[in-house]
Amino acid sequence: MNVLKWHVDDNKPWFKKYQKGVPKHPEFPVISLGDWFDQKTEEFAKNKCMWFSKTFMNYRVLRKYTDSFATSLSRMGVKKGDVIAILLPNCFQFTIGYFATVKLGGIVIPLNPTYKPIEILHVLEQVKPKGLLCMDVMYGLIKPIQDKYKFDFVIS
Repeated sequence: MNVLKWHVDDNKPWFKKYQKGVPKHPEFPVISLGDWFDQKTEEFAKNKCMWFSKTFMNYRVLRKYTDSFATSLSRMGVKKGDVIAILLPNCFQFTIGYFATVKLGGIVIPLNPTYKPIEILHVLEQVKPKGLLCMDVMYGLIKPIQDKYKFDFVIS
């Protein structure tokens, strides 16, 4: 496996604060984020990874939902290089949508749920996403601008 070495001058002041055993020059495998996700969700399958709405999710379940959603996105035509906008708060669906898109080689554009419709339109015109993932309660932010920007698909 190819490894990327990250090297920083050993004399940097922050190294004095490192706990014993923390590497100064960590190595990073040269793999895609999707492959990394698969490795880590397998390695920590039984561990809890997220908490939302009084519910925990473990890595195994996250992987299952992510793979299933990636399959659905693929069937909808999402492929490497496609841009997908996500208009969601910090929730399970955001993480699943993010990693499902990344696994297909897509580019995720997170939209801030506090944006006004005109601000969202500005971002959409800049990045030209193919699709949008959003919660039904947030679709009200898209409705005023839906005639100005056409998505290939919207999932809410």
